[in-house]
Amino acid sequence: MFARDRRLDAIVDGSSRSDAAFRLMRMRTLGLVSEVDLARFSDEFQQLSIPLKR
Repeated sequence: MFARDRRLDAIVDGSSRSDAAFRLMRMRTLGLVSEVDLARFSDEFQQLSIPLKR
């Protein structure tokens, strides 16, 4: 749990609305966002935060 908290802190530290989709994408890439949490966002915002494939 503490490792998860540290990863979240690193992602959202200094966050602003302009880069929120990028930060959510990072959280999704690391598996830190549940489907229940994700469902709270609009469909458009969910699409903007889809993790890139490697």
